[in-house]
Amino acid sequence: IALEDTSPEEPIPGVRIVKFNKNMPLFSSELQEEDIIVAANYKDTPNIAALKAAAQFRPNVLLLKVIREKTTFFVALKADRPKVN
Repeated sequence: IALEDTSPEEPIPGVRIVKFNKNMPLFSSELQEEDIIVAANYKDTPNIAALKAAAQFRPNVLLLKVIREKTTFFVALKADRPKVN
């Protein structure tokens, strides 16, 4: 996945998904390139640093607030936990 901060000229501060690999197990097929992540785990994400900080709060679960065109929706991502034998 490749991310970039939205530019200051854009009306929505957030993190844009520039490149996306749907085969990565952590990421949801609900996400698409050009989606803008505006919050993670209930914390605003005006830039990549804020997104990383929010992800540290609960590393196994990430609730994203996403804007696509004029639609806002939530996507919950859950990291696979290692199997214990």
